[in-house]
Parts: sequence; C-alpha cells; structure tokens
Amino acid sequence: MRKSLLAPIATALLLATTTAALAIDVTSTVRHVNVDERIILLANGDKVIVPEDFDISTLAPAIVVEVSYDNTGEGPYQATSISVVPPPAPQPAAGDGAANEPSAEEAAEDVEDARDSDAGEPGDPDAELDSEEAGG
Repeated sequence: MRKSLLAPIATALLLATTTAALAIDVTSTVRHVNVDERIILLANGDKVIVPEDFDISTLAPAIVVEVSYDNTGEGPYQATSISVVPPPAPQPAAGDGAANEPSAEEAAEDVEDARDSDAGEPGDPDAELDSEEAGG
C-alpha cells in the first residue's frame, strides 16, 4: 500500500521540478556573439541560440538583453524570445549645474513676465497714465 502511494507522489514531484526548469526569463549582458551559428554567450555563462526572426546583427558584446529560453539539458539553449534592453538615460553629474538651469520654456515665460511687469500691456490704461504723468 505504501509503495502504491509513493510512486504517484514521486512522479508528480519529478514532473513539477522538470516543468519548472523548462523556461526561464533572464536579463543579462551579451559577452560574445557568433553570427554564423546564431549563438550568443551571456554573462551568466549560458550559450543561447537566437531565434531566426531576430536580427542578430543588432547584438554585440556589452549589450543588455532579455531572453526567454529552455534551460534543460546541456547548452546551447534555444531562445523562444529575445529583446534588447535600452540603456538608461544619462543623468547630469552632481555639481554639474544642469539640473538647476531652467528649461527653454521656463526661460521664455520669465522673459514674458518681466516684460509684462515693466511696461504693461499695450492699450493698458494704467500704462498710458504712467507715461502721461512722467511727462510723455
């Protein structure tokens, strides 16, 4: 009786662990590209076959990629999908001062505000009175 319960449980566990290892998603840096064989070497040491529909000429060492592949058995592993991760946007260096400078739009608004406060709007009765009082 014990043997009959143990076999199905062991089989279920084996299938669960095998299924869990079938496909993985990895974000990694490309270390080497073999264009002829369509194989890339990732920073984690895995060799991955690039799918035919992906333009392998866009890959080069140091590019970061997201790859989904089956990692069962011995490599190289067949990728099911691959995409290039865009590099992060450059950030201004500390003390650079660029972060404190106004945008072009903010600078234009400041100029408009200064003009409005100095001369008033054309046809503004207050501005015309000020110019008459000044002897104009």
